[in-house]
Amino acid sequence: MAQSINTTVLDQTLLYIKNNATQVTVCSAEPATYAEATATYMLAAKTGLTSASFTVAANGAGRKVTMAQQTDVTVTNSGTATHIALCSGDTLLVVATMASRVFTAGNEAKINFTTTIGLI
Repeated sequence: MAQSINTTVLDQTLLYIKNNATQVTVCSAEPATYAEATATYMLAAKTGLTSASFTVAANGAGRKVTMAQQTDVTVTNSGTATHIALCSGDTLLVVATMASRVFTAGNEAKINFTTTIGLI
């Protein structure tokens, strides 16, 4: 049986992220909760994201949301980053893997984020 999701549904999911994400964190493990994303596994964080920080676009058979590069992000904890999380208030919205990268407390970092949704 074939499956399909109307692109409007995909767009609404990504627009929710775009319109509600206010913080991005870089984590040393995959967070399952807001507390893990913002404290337990957090290596660096940037707050103050707005809808202007994101774009939503078509991506082949799916859709994607891309966050503008965040610069001057202070690394607060040392470790190897493996995941990026987007949060809103006290809610964990999205978690994505990233290429492993060593972060050292006190340094500055740049954060990029793109995620694609669709049928697999």
